[in-house]
Amino acid sequence: RDLVRSRGLGDVYKRQGGSHDYENFYVPCGLIAFSVFNDSITLQNADTQEEIYLDKSGIAWKSDRDEKFKNPDEIVGIDLFDNSTGGLYDPNQFPDKIEDEDFIVWMRTAGLPTFRKLYRKINQTLDKGQKVQATIVNQFPVSQFSGKKYLVLSTTSWMGGKNPFLGVSYLVVGIVCFLLAILFLVLHKLKPRPLGDLKYLDWNKN
Repeated sequence: RDLVRSRGLGDVYKRQGGSHDYENFYVPCGLIAFSVFNDSITLQNADTQEEIYLDKSGIAWKSDRDEKFKNPDEIVGIDLFDNSTGGLYDPNQFPDKIEDEDFIVWMRTAGLPTFRKLYRKINQTLDKGQKVQATIVNQFPVSQFSGKKYLVLSTTSWMGGKNPFLGVSYLVVGIVCFLLAILFLVLHKLKPRPLGDLKYLDWNKN
């Protein structure tokens, strides 16, 4: 909960001698910005070693890109995306800074501890059975909190990526409703209650 709330300036900052000098604040600020996923991933055709182009454009929500995340006219403080001036990240990895889509995707927090984040889009066709080789530059540590990272290749549609959770939840709810319907039917047959019988009204029980 503290992680989700920590999104604004002043939540996490660099302090010197207890001073609240804004020149010593990181921009952007907050725990989520301090923990941006910064692994680099490339894919190649395992047979031909030809690189598979990974498209970064359009991976973030349009509303986030257009409305929520905009670079300030002037950065008063320490640029978080420039490690040459005291920041934490390589400016070549986040060239658009706050408007960078990798950053925007990460800032939209997940509701569950196990989650997926869209990293890139593959616009070319991958043949069935084609072997893909992944090269990952591991820069995002997860061992401190016993976390795990997975690379998932999935086909998406207008309904999103392949995720069985929603279908399973619908099936579970449907089965529970069906069993409850049978239970109420049995109770109604064993102990029938005439509909509209006035003797069941509270003021008629005495």
